[in-house]
Amino acid sequence: MRVASYSRVSTSSQAQKDKVSIEMQVDWAKKICQEKNWQYVKKYIEPGVIGETEFEERQAGGQLLKDAKQKFFDLVLFYHSSRLAREPDIGLRTIRLLGQNKIQVYFGNSPTEPVAPEKYVYGNNVSSMFMNAFSLVTDLKDNYERAEKFHGALRKIASRGIFPIRVPFGYKRIFVVKNGKPTRKIVTVPEDAIIIKMIFDLYDIEKKSIRSIAHHLNTVDIKSPSGKTGLEAWTHRAVRYILKNPTYTGLIRWGRMKGRKYQQERSISGAVKRIHANKDEIILAKGTHEVLINKKQFNRVQARLQLRGKIPGRSIGSPGLLSGLVFCGRCKKRAYFVTKRDKNSLYTKYVCRSYVYFKTCRGYIISAPKLDKIVINEIAKLTKGAETPNKYINASVKNKIKNLKDTQSKLKNSLESNIKKQNRIFKAYENEVINLTEFSEEKKQLDKDNLRLTMEVENIDKEIQEFDDKKDKSKNFKKLIKNFPKTFAKISPEKQKSLIHQLIEKITVNGESVHIEYRV
Repeated sequence: MRVASYSRVSTSSQAQKDKVSIEMQVDWAKKICQEKNWQYVKKYIEPGVIGETEFEERQAGGQLLKDAKQKFFDLVLFYHSSRLAREPDIGLRTIRLLGQNKIQVYFGNSPTEPVAPEKYVYGNNVSSMFMNAFSLVTDLKDNYERAEKFHGALRKIASRGIFPIRVPFGYKRIFVVKNGKPTRKIVTVPEDAIIIKMIFDLYDIEKKSIRSIAHHLNTVDIKSPSGKTGLEAWTHRAVRYILKNPTYTGLIRWGRMKGRKYQQERSISGAVKRIHANKDEIILAKGTHEVLINKKQFNRVQARLQLRGKIPGRSIGSPGLLSGLVFCGRCKKRAYFVTKRDKNSLYTKYVCRSYVYFKTCRGYIISAPKLDKIVINEIAKLTKGAETPNKYINASVKNKIKNLKDTQSKLKNSLESNIKKQNRIFKAYENEVINLTEFSEEKKQLDKDNLRLTMEVENIDKEIQEFDDKKDKSKNFKKLIKNFPKTFAKISPEKQKSLIHQLIEKITVNGESVHIEYRV
């Protein structure tokens, strides 16, 4: 029996950890050959290749398959089935390719005795095929469990307020000696912190768009998080990621994307698709790193990002002051800002979407300058107190919040009382005052009550938060409309548009009737 061996490790550090170095795998193969009186003819060594790589795409693996066609050996030894492949389909396909050339395989973790080369026919040895397949599938299960344990460990680290792996842009990890022992510490990178603050100020104070911020950073040759400079260094995605990252407010965020192995979907082309985790799966914990952005500014940025997300893409870049806000009063469809040439001059108007696409409804809703003037005047009335779009928060709402908090306090007291009852029945059972059946029944009822009370407390929390959000929204609205005429006249067209979109939710035009819905 002529025998070859195949040895693989992903990295040298992994080899040390798993204690399955190349040398160890080769020594094992030689020992097996010596014990069974087989002829050891060749070794194939594959350093630094992951097990998900197709076998024929590996340097040593590809050469092994070529030599198999030349019948240089009769059997290939693998220290472990995972050395062949981490994915069952890759392993089974390789076994089939070898088998079709009358080459058998032998796994150290699930050894099956090979048949004599002259008697071997691929497919006849069913038990061997079953054991090989079972071994590869078991490897997949082990890999999944290992990945889950690793991910669980990272979640625990994040929940303690520590960056699990990579430190985000703006910070770096250093080692300091504490109590005589080297300890990792997160410190701020001053030059990166300046860039982060600049990005937030440009978006929040200057009201720049994300793309214009990226263009500005590229123009002045500021290094991106990847260390690049130039026209393509900063992208829309990179700037947006920084603006949405709560890390800069002193929090640790972990688990936003399900990027870990075996829980990712793949596209038709085989590319990995990132999966967004549910909100309740994401960890947000207080970190120990320096705060770069205060929460008030961060919340303003999130509100603006959310607002921009509701506006159709083309409306953001449109020169129309009210683009994205105007709707047709007849068919209720969105209206488009359109520029037309009339002899030697240009005029602008709003056209119904139904007309643009289907030639139904109206080709003209209202002149853009006319609507701009109406809307600006209506907002100006609010600043004078002539009209109010809604009452911001009245006595009845305050009373409702007070009642909710009172109810919540009573529920929490009941919950604490139930916990004390649970402790008492535990002691009663331990002291044999009640039997197991009585203990189980009482505990079951208390658990049921605790779950109900906890859910009621959480629901009230949500209601109170909604009222608080409305209150904050109203305060922000009043702040924006204060001195609106003076402020509006002084700012740039881009900032004017941003201000209008912060104030107004929707404008419905039906003939001479203009109805404005405010964001309050």
